[in-house]
Amino acid sequence: MILALIIVLVLHIGWGEPPACAGDANRDGVVNILDLSLTVAHLHQGTEPYRYGDADGDSIVTMADLDIEAANFGNVCAPTPG
Repeated sequence: MILALIIVLVLHIGWGEPPACAGDANRDGVVNILDLSLTVAHLHQGTEPYRYGDADGDSIVTMADLDIEAANFGNVCAPTPG
């Protein structure tokens, strides 16, 4: 039951798809220090595409993801519809 609820929530949020703007790791509509913090906390870890700071969707959180966030730092975009 709990697993089914988690799956529904993950599908609802839209993880696995790129966020509305590049570098918005937490999908709050702004690329800011919160996104960088999420990425640094998971640096050099494997993950599902576009989760936990994986900004390029390669399933590994690396410096390349921080580069994407830095290049888009300060950008404001619409949150991913859910």
